[in-house]
Amino acid sequence: MLPSLLLTNSIPQYSIQTYNQPLAPNEQLPLGGYTERGDKISLPGGDTLFAHVLILTYQKDQVALVSFEGLTVPESLHREVQRRTSIPVFLVATHTHCAPDTQMLNERMTFRIPGISTFKSNWLDWYSLKIAGGIAIAQQQKPIPSSLKIDQTITTLARSRRPNSTVSNRLTRIETSDNQPVITVFGAHATCHDSDILTTSGDWPGAYMQNFGGLVFPGAIGNASPNVDGGTGNEKSIRVAEQLFKAPSHYKPITPDLKFLTEPIQLEKPTPHPNFARENKINDAIAQIVVNKFAPQTGHISAVKIGNHILLGVPGEPTNDLEELATKALEKRGYTSSIISHCNGWIGYILSPRDYDQGGYEATLSLHGRDTGTRLIEAVERLAKKLPNRAKVAN
Repeated sequence: MLPSLLLTNSIPQYSIQTYNQPLAPNEQLPLGGYTERGDKISLPGGDTLFAHVLILTYQKDQVALVSFEGLTVPESLHREVQRRTSIPVFLVATHTHCAPDTQMLNERMTFRIPGISTFKSNWLDWYSLKIAGGIAIAQQQKPIPSSLKIDQTITTLARSRRPNSTVSNRLTRIETSDNQPVITVFGAHATCHDSDILTTSGDWPGAYMQNFGGLVFPGAIGNASPNVDGGTGNEKSIRVAEQLFKAPSHYKPITPDLKFLTEPIQLEKPTPHPNFARENKINDAIAQIVVNKFAPQTGHISAVKIGNHILLGVPGEPTNDLEELATKALEKRGYTSSIISHCNGWIGYILSPRDYDQGGYEATLSLHGRDTGTRLIEAVERLAKKLPNRAKVAN
């Protein structure tokens, strides 16, 4: 859980308020992430999941950052949380495959697909009220003044799950000046637990937050899995969390500044991948209906500028190819960055055109055609131009 953040001897630049909102439905629900589970209902006895809330304030600017222990963030969930909240919300799903299926919270999902839940308005209301309520409780907490510092390093704790691709293994950690974790970003699917597990679990992000505190956000996970073998799902989750926490670090202070920005992604109309119908054993007409239910018509990126670092929230699962392009676009303006999946929406997997043409599971869940990755990078470049050009200042 998020620990108490102690005052430091340095001059505080930010203020922090936190709350961990339990998400404990009063009935057992189907879990999301593995369609091979079919329509099985979760079993009792699993972990309590949370929406971990951190409100960051600098002068008059404020943002609510939320690590939601769930599979995805449907646009309808983000909309309903934001509607109930007075400050910008940066809502990120940890993508654990051992949480209730968030398609229940997707108002578009009214078409029955085996192994995937349909929309339930009562659960959209329940989850949005719980998360917004957690933000409201955090706002009532006494603000803790703090200075922040950042470290970015490379690990070996992720591996590629797609042919002909690599992963960055980039680990970003933001802490208070007295070494309390605030935000950790790492790109690997939360799939330490296999599909035969029918109890709730936060997987490795949950293990990290439970044992070390702060918020965990998934990095560019589109082609990345945890590089861990042997043992139970719980054992693997703890091992990943511990090794991430113990990774060598060299922290630098974060300059004081805070901004929240968004930029639309110019999406093409939802289009099934050429292999989608065949791999799902359906005809082309049904394939188009299914993709229309999964895929939103619009999407946007969200950015939190913390000093000279950008938390870049993407509404889907980008691959490492796109992570590198987005990082370079922001570097040209003089900023370091962390690319974060599952933020404020879900448009599916996001691949480069070359990767899309390769096919495979991730490509069939790229729901807006082969140029979605290109459209994403164009949005990042437009957003970067909204930022003060630090590269000019440095020169």
